Amino acid sequence: MLKKEINNKKIIDIITNKGDIKTINCDDLLIAVGRKPNLSAISELDLRMNGKYIAVNDYLETNMKDYFAIGDVIEGFQLAHVASSEGLTAIENLDSPKEKMNYNVIPRCVYTSPEVASVGMTEIELKKKGIDYKIEKYSFSVNGKALADDDTEGFTKIMIDNKYGEILGVVKVGAHVTEIICQTSAYMFLEGTVDELAKMIQPHPSISEGLLEVANNLIGKGIHP
Repeated sequence: MLKKEINNKKIIDIITNKGDIKTINCDDLLIAVGRKPNLSAISELDLRMNGKYIAVNDYLETNMKDYFAIGDVIEGFQLAHVASSEGLTAIENLDSPKEKMNYNVIPRCVYTSPEVASVGMTEIELKKKGIDYKIEKYSFSVNGKALADDDTEGFTKIMIDNKYGEILGVVKVGAHVTEIICQTSAYMFLEGTVDELAKMIQPHPSISEGLLEVANNLIGKGIHP
């Protein structure tokens, strides 16, 4: 909540995850309120709803046979690339149910400065589900490419399952991470483990080397901890 402005600086009160009120100073305030589904096109259809969204099954079909729904009108990730994937999945299921929509590996990108990208589960989700996980973080301040570019703000963070070494989630902050996250997404989609990721050769110098560094640190073989 905007409290007041002093010398063009905005004084803002925010509520933390713990419910405490924290006051911060900033130059500008961006309010992202999300979006709501536009259901005007289906006003005359007797579709079952899931709150304010159209209810669909795992194959993206509604309660009316041969009627499918994708994108922002259904509950889930409100992202263009997710809607595109949902569209392709729905097409596969037009004749008969064949392919379930897979939301397990969805890259999420924020095009700020620095960029933010993530895929898989977050720490909050892991804790809620009671999953035994391990986490490791690598700062770009010691990355050769970031140092050469004089752009060292950011990090790579990987969360793995303690029992099998499955990669559960990845977070990246820094330059070009919205492009690099695709490498991690592909790896998770193919169910690669942290041990395999630690053996995968990355180019040097590169921002993507952070994946190699974190993976090796997670299995106790890091040479740049």
